[in-house]
Amino acid sequence: MMPERFQIGLRIEAALMIELEEIATRENKTLGFVTTLLLEWGYEQLKTARTTERLRRCGIPLAEKQAQPIRARVRSRTHEPKAPMAPGVRDEVWRGMKEIALREDKNLGQLAELLLEWSVLQLRAAGSTDRLPK
Repeated sequence: MMPERFQIGLRIEAALMIELEEIATRENKTLGFVTTLLLEWGYEQLKTARTTERLRRCGIPLAEKQAQPIRARVRSRTHEPKAPMAPGVRDEVWRGMKEIALREDKNLGQLAELLLEWSVLQLRAAGSTDRLPK
């Protein structure tokens, strides 16, 4: 029996969407699979750190010493809408992310976007989803 999945509605910057699509192509996986994998992996790292602010301080290094957020290769227009997504995650991940979002006064979409971007930075350093630290 497949575990129940809950969708998280979020909107992400075009640059992050492009990077996720490139990862999916490189890994020969679907965009949804990669997004779910990175969200669930990022959540596990966040559980260890306990807060988004402590991800770096709890010994969970960012991909680069001076990690730069993912930015568009070309200058984005301020009127460009963010791409909508609704990845499905396991029940325990959805509930845990919801608790953290409430505790940090963020909405679930904001927390998911932050985790997704942080996880992509980690994936850049690891080189492959198979090599992400457990």
